[in-house]
Amino acid sequence: MTQLLENIKIFFSFWVLLACYFIIPVFIDSIDPPKWFYIMDLDIQFQWWMIMPYYSYYIIILIPPLIWNDEWKMRNITSVLNIMSIVCYISFIIWPINTSYVLGNIPDERYPLKIFHDLITYDYLYQNAFPSMHVVVSSFLCLAYYNDFKAYRYVALIIGISIFFATFLIKQHYILDSLSGLLIACIGFYYYRNKVKMCQ
Repeated sequence: MTQLLENIKIFFSFWVLLACYFIIPVFIDSIDPPKWFYIMDLDIQFQWWMIMPYYSYYIIILIPPLIWNDEWKMRNITSVLNIMSIVCYISFIIWPINTSYVLGNIPDERYPLKIFHDLITYDYLYQNAFPSMHVVVSSFLCLAYYNDFKAYRYVALIIGISIFFATFLIKQHYILDSLSGLLIACIGFYYYRNKVKMCQ
């Protein structure tokens, strides 16, 4: 119980930083992306069922304090997540591209799980797109789960890959948002894994 409370205290800084995602658009207006940026997305069909893996993100960002018993790892995971979040926020401020080009491809008629898609689509929140923070955070955490918990490594991979595809298949992001998010996550994981290896 003591370790859990300590983990929550450590990880809480990331949860606080994560909340800034919703604050940036209040002060920053969106801009239109160049056409080359979303040309691939015009051929990608909306897949309503991918809303389910998209939502698994909200679970995996809550469980790190519950499963890591190593305080050193918890501190390093939190540190990497915080740095990657700041990198994303800088991009959101410098290049706040509008996601309406993909959101406009969502069917107007009712479809299964529409209520869940509506819950994650805010009128004012159209510009925190590049890179996809959803992909940055989930991919890094799933890679960390894969590295540190051998028994669940394939579950972690499946969840991470599913969230990656979900971000652009439900039209919350451009595919280049998701690819850039994956790159940042891999760089963060490479740093974390090497630091763990050096200290073993």
